[in-house]
Amino acid sequence: SLMQKKLHKFGLAQLANLCPETAEEAKSFIPSLDERFEDDELQQILDDIKTKRSFQY
Repeated sequence: SLMQKKLHKFGLAQLANLCPETAEEAKSFIPSLDERFEDDELQQILDDIKTKRSFQY
């Protein structure tokens, strides 16, 4: 689950709105992610968001 991955609701909302494609891009938008996530962990979160977004439309 996304919320189990030490991501605050605000950070999750930022990622969902900014729609970065890669972990590197996400960290450039939200520098604090760099301290909390490895790239592969963050990429999994981005992929999860993308999957959930695809079900909405």
